Amino acid sequence: MIRVAGATATGPYHVRARQPNQDAVLAHGWRGGCLLAVSDGLGSRPRSQIGSRAAVRAARAVVRNSPEPDLVTLAERIRQAWEAGIAPYAPAEVACTLLVAAVDAQGNGFAAQLGDGLALWHDGEHLHVISQPKPDFSNETSGLGISRSTSDWTFAAISLAKPDSGIVLMSDGVADDLQPDSLANTIALLRQRLAQRSRRAQQRWLLRQFAGWPAHAGDDDKSMAMAFRCSA
Repeated sequence: MIRVAGATATGPYHVRARQPNQDAVLAHGWRGGCLLAVSDGLGSRPRSQIGSRAAVRAARAVVRNSPEPDLVTLAERIRQAWEAGIAPYAPAEVACTLLVAAVDAQGNGFAAQLGDGLALWHDGEHLHVISQPKPDFSNETSGLGISRSTSDWTFAAISLAKPDSGIVLMSDGVADDLQPDSLANTIALLRQRLAQRSRRAQQRWLLRQFAGWPAHAGDDDKSMAMAFRCSA
């Protein structure tokens, strides 16, 4: 069976500033498989929390109504649904990143990403980093409200058919504090925890990890959504 979990927590900076969490997370069952989304509102935009929430809603609505989707078409439909969902705000006011993944009951599916964050896929034997490296010369990521071109998205076909396979999406508030050589161990820990806990218990565990994040690490909001094929 495919088990899913997700959580988001307001980062220390926004807690101190009494500002809302700018991230949004979706982790649902779908067609016997799963539908995941993580969106990070861009801190430089005044109402980015509105954009991130609209982004995960748009991803859910479009994926659920797009059987066997062409991924480029799906990305364009998500953008259109997002723009409709943020009215009356201008896209630039509520710009955000988006990571989305979905698999069916057989474990066949896709992952897509626009902007920063980290998408990791374990095929049951090997770990794959879906996300593209960040350009060193760029001060701001791409995202909904910034880019209207599907060429700025990253797409990947994924499979959660094998035992222990999984997909993890995370915002920069988590990803930026992980070292590349720790990713395999991170995936193994998350898989083990999810196999041993219900979705609600896994969410509570994630929130405890976010609350205890090292003080020297980033102040950003922290979000994660995941799915693993576990023994029933």
